[in-house]
Order: sequence, then C-alpha cells, then structure tokens
Amino acid sequence: MKLSPMGRIELVQPIPDVRPALVPRAAEHLRRCTFRRVTVVHPAQRGMATSYEVECLYAGREAPLSLGDLAAARRICDPCGNPGIFRADED
Repeated sequence: MKLSPMGRIELVQPIPDVRPALVPRAAEHLRRCTFRRVTVVHPAQRGMATSYEVECLYAGREAPLSLGDLAAARRICDPCGNPGIFRADED
C-alpha cells in the first residue's frame, strides 16, 4: 500500500476474486416423492464429497426400505407407477 498525492491509500496488488465454489448438480432430476427420505451421509474425512442415503417409506412397510445412494434410488424410483406417490408439481 502507498499513499497517493490525494492522501488516499492505493492497493498495489489486485484484490482476488473470491466466489463460492459451485456445487455440481446431478445429471438427471430425481422426482420428489411423498414417501422418500433422503439423508445426508457426512464424509469420514474433510474434503471428501458428501453423499446421500435414500430410503422408501411407502405405506404398509414396517421399516424403511433402503434404496442406496441417489443413482441407485433413481433406477428404482423412476419406473414407479403408483398413483399419487409423486408430488403434484412433479407429474
């Protein structure tokens, strides 16, 4: 830093452009289901990617049915044809 003739402080080095890192989105959209529960699985170490565990809570089940991660759940949930299971704004 140095003083200019006008008495202002001038920065000699440019200010770095600091922006938040963009989070990559999934290639395909997972439709919102009334009975699906998505849980964040925190990574064991810092810096690792966060993953998600998906469970189906469809009526009549005694315990939630584990569907695996988002990719595995998409293969199971997309062909589901039960009426009224997906939210109205997703049909």
